[in-house]
Amino acid sequence: MVKRIPISINDNQRKNLEDVFVSGGDNLKPRGRVMIHERKVGDSKLYLVEDTSNLIVYRGRDWLLQRAFNKGFGDRAWQDRYISWLAVGTGGAVGGNPLTPTSPALPDYLLNTHGSIDSGSRYITVDAKEYHDFDSGYPALIHDTDVTETVYGTSFTDINSVTNPSDSVLIGLVKVTIASNECNGGSDPEDYQDISEAGLFTSNKNTVGDPPASGEIELFARVCFSTIRKNADRELVFSWYIFF
Repeated sequence: MVKRIPISINDNQRKNLEDVFVSGGDNLKPRGRVMIHERKVGDSKLYLVEDTSNLIVYRGRDWLLQRAFNKGFGDRAWQDRYISWLAVGTGGAVGGNPLTPTSPALPDYLLNTHGSIDSGSRYITVDAKEYHDFDSGYPALIHDTDVTETVYGTSFTDINSVTNPSDSVLIGLVKVTIASNECNGGSDPEDYQDISEAGLFTSNKNTVGDPPASGEIELFARVCFSTIRKNADRELVFSWYIFF
């Protein structure tokens, strides 16, 4: 007889678990949280415009295993790559309804319609597609407030330091600021670009001055959201949380 021990979970864990176990849907769909804020030109305040979840696609999961074991599988040798770039796209909404986002799918390996960055010095072009670098200081490792040192009655204190509990670095955070002159679809003040999707990409380089070669960027995770009209009057700040 198998003894079943009831396990209680908090709201944060429940939110992420329900994304994984979907009745009748794709199985095992790892997700993270994506928040998008805007800042109007001349305004110092950030305003939340989107708070949703991404989907780590099959190629992202493939890369994670290779990275974990330092071993390429089959004809793919991605183990030396890491999460390096963000790109925006214009193909994340249901046709004819810009406020209704589509759902990312596990087989996705590109954005549906890769968008442009056009201006500034914070992006690269690989295989005719543009990718933005991360803000200074990111990626960062941050504390998961839902995990304590004594959760489940066991101490999770780092064995090498009593002042550095291991739960202090359970969440990865990538932050990318899209400046007022970027991603507007052109340089004219009236130009705009309707952004409705974004992706995190892995590569073996993360420096604008030394970009990866052709074919060395792969989609890790994709997010779709209600269309945001990007023009020269606003900045966008992507905060992408990755849970481990």
